[in-house]
Amino acid sequence: MLRGRLLRDASPSLLFEAIPAWNMTAANAPKNPVCVTGGIRSAILFAADGEMLELKSGSRVSGVTSDLSLGGCFVCTRRTLDVGARVRGTLTHEGHQVKMFAVVRVVRLRVGMGLEFLDIDPGSNATLLGWIENLRKSR
Repeated sequence: MLRGRLLRDASPSLLFEAIPAWNMTAANAPKNPVCVTGGIRSAILFAADGEMLELKSGSRVSGVTSDLSLGGCFVCTRRTLDVGARVRGTLTHEGHQVKMFAVVRVVRLRVGMGLEFLDIDPGSNATLLGWIENLRKSR
């Protein structure tokens, strides 16, 4: 449902970026490229401050994203949550915020975690699409 709503609002040039690349981290990222592909997965290297609240335990985790797509992001953190944990999160970049509900899909100890967006705050859709569009244009 979320991905359908975001894709409906996205320009056709963004559609190839709809599946996150969970294997990308800041440590192994290429130095210059903005788009990273691996098979059918594609995400854009993007640094935004991330704050997550794990809903079951109330644990808070913060970090910095290393990539972003319409479907999710990878957040580099010192401490990770468990795979399957559901979080409320906020990404902040240059004064703009994207608020989301997400699930942890991948954990890399001492590196970070891959989040799949389950729902994006309606007021954040345009911001997320704008970030991706601006990065795509900057390539």
